[in-house]
Amino acid sequence: MISSIATRLGKAEKDNVRQAEREIKKARKRLLELDAMFVKTYEEHAKGEISDRNYNTLVTAYEKEQSELESAVSEYENAIKSNRENGENAVNFVELIKRYADVDELTQALLNTLIERIEVHEPEEIDGEYIQKLDVYYKFVGIID
Repeated sequence: MISSIATRLGKAEKDNVRQAEREIKKARKRLLELDAMFVKTYEEHAKGEISDRNYNTLVTAYEKEQSELESAVSEYENAIKSNRENGENAVNFVELIKRYADVDELTQALLNTLIERIEVHEPEEIDGEYIQKLDVYYKFVGIID
C-alpha cells in the first residue's frame, strides 16, 4: 500500500511538471517569435512601409500577448515549484509511514505524528441507516482517496 501511494503521488507530480515544462517551452518560443515580429514591424514602420496607425495597433497587440505569455510562464514556473514540493512531501510521508508500518497499538502520539487533521461531517440518512463521513488529512500529502 505504501509504495502504491508513493507511486501514485509521484506520477501525478511528474505528469504535472512535464505538462508545465511543455507549456513554458511553447510560451518562450512564442515570445521569441513576437520579438522578431516586433523588430520587423519597427523596421517596416521606419521605412514607411506601414502607417503609424497600423504600427501602433500591431505593437499594442504584440505587447499585450508578450505580457500574457510572461505571466503564463511565471504561473507555470510556480506550478512546477509547487509540484516538486508536493513530490518531496510524498517522499517524507512514505518515510514517516515506513517508520510506523508495524505498529501494534494506535496511540495519541502516533496519531499526532501521522495525521494533520480529521474532518467529521454531518450524519446523513441513507436507506434508513445513518452514515457519517470522515476525511482524514495526513501530514505532507493531505487526504488520500
